[in-house]
Amino acid sequence: MSKQPPEVFYLPESYRIRYKNEHWNDVGQKEEWQLPTYLQASHVASVTGAKSVIDVGCGSAFKLLKYLGDLETTGVEVGPALDHLRKAYPEGRRWEHGDWQADFGRFDLLICSDVVEHLPDPRVLLSFIERHEPYAVVISTPVRGRKSGPPINRCHCMEWEPDEFYSFLTNGLKEYGFVFSIESGEENAAEGSLKSMVFTGIRGLPISRENATISEIIKR
Repeated sequence: MSKQPPEVFYLPESYRIRYKNEHWNDVGQKEEWQLPTYLQASHVASVTGAKSVIDVGCGSAFKLLKYLGDLETTGVEVGPALDHLRKAYPEGRRWEHGDWQADFGRFDLLICSDVVEHLPDPRVLLSFIERHEPYAVVISTPVRGRKSGPPINRCHCMEWEPDEFYSFLTNGLKEYGFVFSIESGEENAAEGSLKSMVFTGIRGLPISRENATISEIIKR
């Protein structure tokens, strides 16, 4: 894979990207991380009347099944995590191998929680979303910790500031309008920033507003 200048991803020109990152396996995780993302996704599903959801990088799928288990669920994972899901939930759920070029069908809602920062070229996520044409998307990623990069967390390739990630999403997914919120968190030496930003996009939404509620926006 050819290295891209950081500006391609709406990062500062001087930002240092980590192109060889370590793999993160969160099979043993439950609600330790990303809970606000799934609470938001559950709210979006309720407001939009979603019947199907695909979770890209669903990990243990604990939060997916707890908060969106009433929907038709598809989880996308790789390696040991995928093996675990197929053994733990052999019936009634759909588990797919993570392939950014795959087409798994159409879904009402797409979740991608703290995955994009692990991608050496995060534009593959944008193409994946466009291919699956969800009505709503909920995407989260940590707010940048180390300003000049690479991220403190060695599993991360890159991290954004909110305005940068907003530009990355809105320029890459022009059919969606986005609102976002910042979830509080601390920074530590091992993981870097634990402050997370949650972006919610609605297909065909013409207006983007920070911290607006999805119910309020859809009624406009």
